[in-house]
Amino acid sequence: MKVGYTDADKEVMPFIAEGIRIHHTHLANARIKAIFREKHMSSKGRTVAARAIKSGAIMRYLAGIDFIIEVAQDVWMTVDDKMHKAIIDHELCHCGWDNDKNEPYIIPHDLEEFSAIVERHGLWCKGLQTFGAAVQLSLNVGSLGKNP
Repeated sequence: MKVGYTDADKEVMPFIAEGIRIHHTHLANARIKAIFREKHMSSKGRTVAARAIKSGAIMRYLAGIDFIIEVAQDVWMTVDDKMHKAIIDHELCHCGWDNDKNEPYIIPHDLEEFSAIVERHGLWCKGLQTFGAAVQLSLNVGSLGKNP
């Protein structure tokens, strides 16, 4: 099945610009292109709303693009701006910049764990402890689910 792509800069770039200005200043000079993928992908049985892609050297040279933010248009069109911000913020968290090499790289997720393990063993490792502290902080300041 052929996947359709369209330009998403008009709809998505305002969220990217806001995310960079507020939370991801290290990407201020990164060249980012937003595209819509007609239909979402799935990974491990879950809907993928978007993904960040690091451009290779040839793409950087020919098109002047460091990262592509690929957004599932069928998901984007069904959610509100609060979710738009969360989706884009998540993808920008994947975008890193190596100042020494002057090139982009992809940052993996901080944590992968089963909820059953946390239920049985608690916050047993450093990654879980850090994540748990972040959740607790957001609960304490009442910001869980709220956007600044």
